[in-house]
Amino acid sequence: MTRDKSKRRKRKIKPEFADLATTKQGAAGEAIALQYFAGRGWIAYPVGVEGPHPVDFIVYNPASGKLIAVEVKTYPRLFSSEETGIDLADYKFYIDFEKQNGIEVWLLFVDVFEERMYGAFISYLRPGARSANGKKYFRLGRFKKLPRLTPAELETLEPPPNPARYRYLTPYFPKE
Repeated sequence: MTRDKSKRRKRKIKPEFADLATTKQGAAGEAIALQYFAGRGWIAYPVGVEGPHPVDFIVYNPASGKLIAVEVKTYPRLFSSEETGIDLADYKFYIDFEKQNGIEVWLLFVDVFEERMYGAFISYLRPGARSANGKKYFRLGRFKKLPRLTPAELETLEPPPNPARYRYLTPYFPKE
């Protein structure tokens, strides 16, 4: 008896981590962030592993002796409020990371809607943060406004998901 091949279930092939669209978007944001720090005299030490890792990179400022961990998030702010957020589990991990390693975690957003970067230390973001639906949300006003993204940098990024939601939204950070 032969099996009818047309009735077999086709297995979905799980894509490699590096091939995921979110991974590629994240890598583009990390490259922009690395350039930002390098341009300000920081020395970056990228995490040398493929796949998920605790933080994106460590940077050291030889002038000040400051060492910080940097986590880059490459996605737009919320369209429904002047906030952005991360997974609650990641937030808790970064708090523990700081305690265990004595290194502050700088959360840096590369935001294609705002067309800029903004960032802050996790510890600074705590006041006023709220939790909902497995996420930790932070007011945009708590972040330090960083330089606008260049046209070349913006070309490396995908537009926001559901761009229609952002159509009538005014950016929080003024476009100088």
